[in-house]
Amino acid sequence: MRYFDYQYIRFIFNPSVQSFMQNSQWKDPDWTNVENCERGIGRETHQERAMVFGSNIIDVQEKTVGQLLVQEVLHPFYIFQVFSMALWFADDYYYYAACIFVISTVSVVTELIETKKTMRRMRNMSRFTCNVKVFRSGRCKNSLARSITWSNNAS
Repeated sequence: MRYFDYQYIRFIFNPSVQSFMQNSQWKDPDWTNVENCERGIGRETHQERAMVFGSNIIDVQEKTVGQLLVQEVLHPFYIFQVFSMALWFADDYYYYAACIFVISTVSVVTELIETKKTMRRMRNMSRFTCNVKVFRSGRCKNSLARSITWSNNAS
């Protein structure tokens, strides 16, 4: 099976149309009545769906300090600050240019620290796990919620 993930969305290659498609419109063809649902799914089916849908987990990627620094420094405000420092240096206002540099540097560092804390806190909140009961191969068993495979359009 060929697939790739782009911005938390999985695209799977569909050989019948020769293109990559989202798996969000998938519906289980066996789940058309209650009797079929009562049997649960087998081990092989679970493994196939785990490959197609991935784990039932939200994994928030944390940006590195370098990525955050580039993102912050390339903000239009700081680009303006660099040009204004260059202008003040050119007009021999060294103290004023130095003040702009110090204030901008402190601002960038503070913003980096706060953004990193927020991203870490968000990542920790999204890692919630719990035990659930699942029905597989005709019997109930306990499993971690992240090992469940499901479709969000199971109607």
